[in-house]
Amino acid sequence: MKPHTKENDMLKIGISACFFYPDPERTVFGHKSLSYMENDMARWISKKGVLPILLPDLEESLLADILHQMDGIVLQGGSDIAPQHYGEEPIGPWKGDPYRDQYELKILDYAIRNHKPVLGICRGFQLMNVYFGGTMYQDIVSQLRGRNTFRQTIWPCCQSIGQHGTSSGC
Repeated sequence: MKPHTKENDMLKIGISACFFYPDPERTVFGHKSLSYMENDMARWISKKGVLPILLPDLEESLLADILHQMDGIVLQGGSDIAPQHYGEEPIGPWKGDPYRDQYELKILDYAIRNHKPVLGICRGFQLMNVYFGGTMYQDIVSQLRGRNTFRQTIWPCCQSIGQHGTSSGC
């Protein structure tokens, strides 16, 4: 981490974006991809002396310049990791969000290679597990008989399928 000086007196925390993919049914910006963070995330990160920054979906060389300026990274929660990223085929209708996975894996790889601290929240922690070669259960209820889950695999906000064959994000 960089030492903080008067010119650089706020910690800059990069937050990975969630995505809404193009959806002609959406009235506003229906044909555009949108990047966002949950308002709660902004409130949790925004403390005195901390500047939360939504990390844009850019080509790797441009994104690297932005990531270089960050003091730390937060990988937001959201939709499940695409099973292909941990060596499996999907077992149900939900295919994950491979586009977002690739975007966040680029961010995580940069952070690890450049010794930046990373906090993974739910999906973000799962992504870290996959990055380091771990595996996951796609569906605890069907793959581990007798176990309960704290939520359904598909959240209500994840039910609309976008252009990439993935959810509109959570």
